[in-house]
Amino acid sequence: MARKVWLAVTVFLLCPAVALAADVPPKNWELEAAPAQYDTGTERVAGAKGAQSAFLRARRNVSSPADLVQRFKAADYIGRRIAFAGSLKTSDAKGAYLFVTIRGSSGRVLSDQASGPIAGTRDWQTQVVAADIPKDASLIEIGFGLRGGGTVWADNLAFAPVSRNTHAATTGPGQAYGDWVFTPISAKDFWAGSEAVDGAPGKATFIEATPAFLSFRALAGTMRAWRAAGAWRGKRIRVSTRLKLDAVHAGWAGCSLAVFGNAGQLDVPVTKLNRLSGTTSGWRDCSLTAEIPDDAVLLTFSYYLSGQGKVWSDGFRMEEAGAGVPETHRVNTSTNRSPDER
Repeated sequence: MARKVWLAVTVFLLCPAVALAADVPPKNWELEAAPAQYDTGTERVAGAKGAQSAFLRARRNVSSPADLVQRFKAADYIGRRIAFAGSLKTSDAKGAYLFVTIRGSSGRVLSDQASGPIAGTRDWQTQVVAADIPKDASLIEIGFGLRGGGTVWADNLAFAPVSRNTHAATTGPGQAYGDWVFTPISAKDFWAGSEAVDGAPGKATFIEATPAFLSFRALAGTMRAWRAAGAWRGKRIRVSTRLKLDAVHAGWAGCSLAVFGNAGQLDVPVTKLNRLSGTTSGWRDCSLTAEIPDDAVLLTFSYYLSGQGKVWSDGFRMEEAGAGVPETHRVNTSTNRSPDER
């Protein structure tokens, strides 16, 4: 069943170039909406990773929300944490979101998690929802929805079991900044945002230790970018960002790449770490090169701060690397473990 879920999402992401009719949901997905209030289908959208993006579009006089839903049995995920990630783009939306709903055998809702709603007209923004699957779970529902008027498009959707340190909340931890989602282990110790910084072409995102930070807690604040692995499976890729450090001490800053499959995080050698030295610096490249396994489902590229100080990023890039480009060697000592390895 786990592989079936992934294939269903892949078909959705890599759907053919011919758009679906306005009342036909994408393959393997169901429309839940009041009759004649919403249109759905697939169409080309600027900035999307795939050839087509699914959409929900409200008609006039909308009085209830709409969801595009995919359902599957929970048996393979009992006792695990799962994540559903994707990118949403909106136009005049009242509220758009990703969601994960867990149901018991009687259909009773055991857990209902949603990303923070996106309102208005916004370009592509990464959203992540994480949920723990209880022992009495029977059904998992994933999807995206729209409340009220406007349009929402979805792209780059992926679902996989993930490590226990994967968090996603509606505000604070889990807050999205373009491609990045901020996921601190403790919201008391780190905050994040975006601002203009010398040397960055646009606004740079940042992670900063708060005055409450205590180094002995060995915590980290992390910005994660999520990508479906389908287009990269069997290839050697290079992911990179530029980082700028200010007064980083009692810890370190760096970047990491984690690869997840249907059974959860893949073998440890697939987790890569690049730790930067120094306390204050100008813009520096932080890059990782890795071979993506054929059974990969979800990629997470992160930059992080573990310690006091502040670190900025000016975005990230993902590209195919030549066969002659060596893979990044993973750092094995426990003091150098990235947040994705904990």
